[in-house]
Amino acid sequence: MPEEHNVFKLNFHQRKDFNCKGVELTTCLIIDEALKRGIRAEFVLGKYLELSFEGKKKLFYLADNTSLSYLAQKITASKTETKTFLRRAEITVPEGRCFQVGELEEIVSYADYLQGPIVIKPDSGSEGKGVYCGVARKDIGLIVKEIAKKFRSIIVEKQVFGNEYRVLATTEGYLATIMRRPANVLGDGKQSIKKLIEEKNVGRQNKATKPLTCPFIKIEIDDVVQRYLASKGISLAYIPKEGERVYLRENSNISTGGDAIELTDKAHPSVKEIALRALGAIPGMTYAGIDLITKDIIKDINKAGYAIIELNNMPGIWPLHYPYIGKPQNVAGALIDLNLAETKPKGGG
Repeated sequence: MPEEHNVFKLNFHQRKDFNCKGVELTTCLIIDEALKRGIRAEFVLGKYLELSFEGKKKLFYLADNTSLSYLAQKITASKTETKTFLRRAEITVPEGRCFQVGELEEIVSYADYLQGPIVIKPDSGSEGKGVYCGVARKDIGLIVKEIAKKFRSIIVEKQVFGNEYRVLATTEGYLATIMRRPANVLGDGKQSIKKLIEEKNVGRQNKATKPLTCPFIKIEIDDVVQRYLASKGISLAYIPKEGERVYLRENSNISTGGDAIELTDKAHPSVKEIALRALGAIPGMTYAGIDLITKDIIKDINKAGYAIIELNNMPGIWPLHYPYIGKPQNVAGALIDLNLAETKPKGGG
């Protein structure tokens, strides 16, 4: 039996009160929530969404919006700078350093110092692009060369193990959480991995197709997938047993075909406490998509251990609105409420 999961119909692109044709899904969600609140929405220069209410104007570009300070945007553009600020606030982050791509000798030396599985990734990358986990010493040179095609600065850090979660938090106290499950297929005892991927991809959108208008991304069969399967001693021709889940990648990004498992109501209170501390660690950080790794988000992560990998000021909010499994979360509404709160007079004596 196929795994039960949510199926959603998207009506934004057919609406009559606003032309959403060709508009990216995150922006559609914000437009939808704005109109529900009686807020006027219009595009400026064809890409910025301006919301007008209570005599104020607020600007959005995807999830990014004018509630965020310039310094917060600048700091979070660099994973290294973000980790420095988080570490100063006594928030756990992976051990690591930033290098220029030409410093191969220093990179190899530092990888040896870390003594264990490492991650190599761009300092300013997004959507899991150029992220290599569990890197073997012999592969460091090839990976650095590959990353150098698009980036100049890279991070080498000790790999942290556990489940990966995306926590969306705002300074108004809003919190939504999903577990990001790496791209995978569930065996039926009859079909090969290749056929199961083709079956799961039905109705999904290719990640290279823009704009994004579907909350589920196709699993691409690329070198990364084939190398990962080979490392497990299997290939695309392998037929998984019924109920056997086969993972296809190390990274858990939804943008590479991963599944969003919503866990907001189950998250331990310590998750919110740490998320708000993380926001407070960055000057002017009013919201963020926080990538967090821990064994089980249902337990006290202060006791169980955790690491924050990065903070995103332009998070894709659609996996929280449309989780593969679980209850939809209204992140677009929370971001609008965050901007609405800025227009209200502060209490005083």
